[in-house]
Amino acid sequence: MALHFDSSEFEARQDALVAGMTERKLDAMLLFAQESMYWLTGYDSFGFCFFQCLVVLRDRRTVLLTRLPDLRQARHTSIIEDIRLWVDRGEASPVGQLKDLLDDLDLLGAKIGIEYDTHGLTAKNGRALDDA
Repeated sequence: MALHFDSSEFEARQDALVAGMTERKLDAMLLFAQESMYWLTGYDSFGFCFFQCLVVLRDRRTVLLTRLPDLRQARHTSIIEDIRLWVDRGEASPVGQLKDLLDDLDLLGAKIGIEYDTHGLTAKNGRALDDA
């Protein structure tokens, strides 16, 4: 793995995020900004302009939903173990696939924070996310 920080640094960063989530009574966070993913996990990608989401649960589990072209980079540059791929096919939507992932994680109906201020979440996908 090509990590730029040791595990204690990532643990401290995750602790800070989880403390903020606990304070706000959030069950999970949806992170869309590449710099947030990098800060929290080391994940470094050129795919910042494409839909990808790091789901962070209050119990510190992380799940990355990304594209196939970013899979190798996610494995090589991050501490993320659970990496899932969204498939670009026909009428399929990455937002719909994120909703399915949240359902798999038993988060539908949970209180979820969303990182909106980012290039990684277009207005169109942000609206679709809100609707979903």
